[in-house]
This record gives sequence, C-alpha cells and structure tokens, in this order.
Amino acid sequence: MICLFERYDQASFDLLRSLKAAGLDCPVVVIRDDGYLAPDVESPYSYFTGDVASEDDLPLYFNLVPKPHLWEIRSSNVNGEILNMGKKRANIFYRQPTHERRVRAVEWLDDQGRVRAADIYNRKGRLFAQITYDDAQCPTHTRYFNQDNVTVIMENHLTEDIVLTLDGKRHIFNSKQEFVIFYLRYRGYDTDRIIYNSLATPFLVAVGLTPKEGRAEDILFWQEPIGEELPGNMKAAMQLPHRNIRIAVQDKQVYDKILKLATPKEKSYFRNVGYLYQYHRLNNMNPEALILTNSDQIEQIEPLLTQLPNVHFHIGAITEMSSRLMELNRYPNISLYPNIRPAKVSELFARCDLYLDINISDEILNGSRTAFENNMLILSFETTCHNRRFVAESHIYPVENVSAMVGKIQGVLSLPSEMEAALAKQKQAANQADLEAYKAIL
Repeated sequence: MICLFERYDQASFDLLRSLKAAGLDCPVVVIRDDGYLAPDVESPYSYFTGDVASEDDLPLYFNLVPKPHLWEIRSSNVNGEILNMGKKRANIFYRQPTHERRVRAVEWLDDQGRVRAADIYNRKGRLFAQITYDDAQCPTHTRYFNQDNVTVIMENHLTEDIVLTLDGKRHIFNSKQEFVIFYLRYRGYDTDRIIYNSLATPFLVAVGLTPKEGRAEDILFWQEPIGEELPGNMKAAMQLPHRNIRIAVQDKQVYDKILKLATPKEKSYFRNVGYLYQYHRLNNMNPEALILTNSDQIEQIEPLLTQLPNVHFHIGAITEMSSRLMELNRYPNISLYPNIRPAKVSELFARCDLYLDINISDEILNGSRTAFENNMLILSFETTCHNRRFVAESHIYPVENVSAMVGKIQGVLSLPSEMEAALAKQKQAANQADLEAYKAIL
C-alpha cells in the first residue's frame, strides 16, 4: 500500500496526519515537489536526485543567494529583490512564514523585466531545480539537479516529455504518468492498494498500474468542491475493471451535494470522513484573548477593549508597531508585543483561550489554525475572517454587530457548558472525524 498525493499542501498534510493517527504506516509519495517536502515524504524527483533529508538541513537565507559581485539584495518580511545599479534583476520568494526569509525561489529578469529563469532552492539550501521561460514568460523546461549539481531529470513542458538519467542510462517518458509509474516500480512499492487525493496524475497512475492478482482496492479522499455534476474521472474510477475504489469526502457540505448528484448505484461508493486533529491542550476559559497582526488595522478593537474590561487582550506583531497601535497602551487591559519572538508567540497560544481573528490585513503565523489546535475559541468578523475552515459560521459577525461578539465572549467565559458547545461547533465546522470512521474506511 502507498499514499500518492499530487502535492504536499495543507490538505495533504492534514490527511496524512489523520491517516497516521488511525494507525496507517506506509510509504508516502508526492508527485509535485517544491523542494520542501517533509522528511517522511518522498517524490520521484527527490529520490532520483538523492535529496535525502538530514537533521542538519538548513534553508538558504535571503542574504546568501548567489549573485554577481556588487549586485545588491534588498528584503522585506514578504519577499526580496536583487538590484544592479538600482535596476531590479531578480525577485526572491520566501517560504511561509515569510518573515523568516527562507528562500524557495529566485526569478531572474531580463532587461525588459521579463522572467527568463527561476532557481528553486530546497529545504537544505541547495539549488534543487531550475525553470526556463520563453518570451511569453511561459515555462519551457525544468532541470532537476543531484547533489553534485548535475542534471538528472529534464522535464519538457511543451511536449510533456521527461528524460531521466539513471546509472548512466537515459530513460525517456512521454508523460508524468509514465515517469511516476516507472519510479514506483523501480522503488518496488506495493501498488495493489493506493490512497490518493486527486483525480489528476495520481488517478492516471492508478489506472496505469495492474495489480499482481485480482483487483486492487483504492481509496480516493476527495478534498475539493464539487460542480453541478460528478467529475468524469470520478465516474471512470468507479468503473475500472482492475481497481475497486471507495471515495471518502472530507467536507460534509460537499458530501451532501454529491449525494444529490449521484445515482443510487454511485452513492454506495461514497463516505463522509473528515480529519483527525491533534489538540495540544484543553480550553481553560482564561479571560485572555490573542490577536496577531501585521498592520495597525484591527477591527473594532477599542469597543472590545472598553466593553470587555475583564478580558485581557494580547496583540502581537512580527514587525514594529505604529504609533496608532501603540496608543492602545492607554487601556489597562491590553499588552502589546512589537517584534514578537517565537517563544512569546508559543507562550500566548498556550495561555490565552480566545483568539480574535479581527486584523484587517493578511493573516500571520498561521494564527487561526494554531489557535484551533490549541482549543482556543476563534471569533471573527465577516470582513476579517482569514480561514473559515476553523471558525463556526455563527462565530463570524457583521462588523457593525460588535455587541454580539462581546455577548458571546461574556457567555463562554461565564458558563463552561457554553464554551464546550461553542468549541464543539468549531470542530464540527472543521469537519472533525472520529477514529472509528477512519478505521472503517481503511
């Protein structure tokens, strides 16, 4: 058995963690590799380039990007750039969280400011791949390098061919599907049962693999929205002569919609199975609220401060704070943390039992998710909610109805049963599953 994911995004991470919590132990393969896969995840690219993780892995810091002599590197907490005599010659992009300035890609520009090449750096700070672009700034080729900076994989985006140099021999594949199938067979993985979460390449790979005997038993974890009819590949998966399939839909609303679209026979393939989350602690009903922001635009902060005098508000920012924000220090129930350190962030997530997602600008430090995993009650406004997946719909208020948020905070801090009910709604909104549901689908 293997897990085969199209990409290692948040949805794949959550699924993998849920599967492991349910006791699943099998190889995990990701097809699209950005160089920052987890140590327990492999891709055909990381395997053939010898990109093995170690404890000494260190990403490339922004000021160490190789550049011509005397060219200048400038950086913010969001991204960076390389200049020559004041003219921009490259864009530097960081991994999340961007304020740590770990380089993931450097786009090199021509005299007209067009992207002509992109260097992709991995979690070890090594040049992992390089993409070339044509005049229309469309990618034409990607080269993947081994530890000695020698090209071992060449991917042609125009013809979709992939050339692999392995043990001194060239292998040519007409598609990514062929390339992945070769890799799986070369690794000797058992593919008579595949768990996948995409009807793109993972599904095509499954179609191209014939089980050693009988029919394979696959599970598709569906993590996307659904249109007005079932996807063609989903219907095709139900009819494969050599592979049986069960489909676990991870969002309850999507599952309900699928049941309305599916025929009686098709309905038998579907189950609703959410995620198994790991909570770091219990909610202790402490009257302390955390807000993380990268600007001084915090919705309704002064009405909240004045109407909730018994709640202490902690506001953290990874940068300096403006005078507008610092002036809030006149309220006795607030603490401000400009240039907040990671240790203080962790301390506040462990200490506060309310998380207010009310900053108007971008979310920082994956605040909503971290709050969710710390069993903090998350409240927000319709204009500020950054991640609705972790917030119950009834906990998102019209911005003009701050009194409703105030009333909710007062209620959950005074009655344990009300806090428990609010947290239950929050977990239901995040499609929390139970262990038995996973054991049943597996």
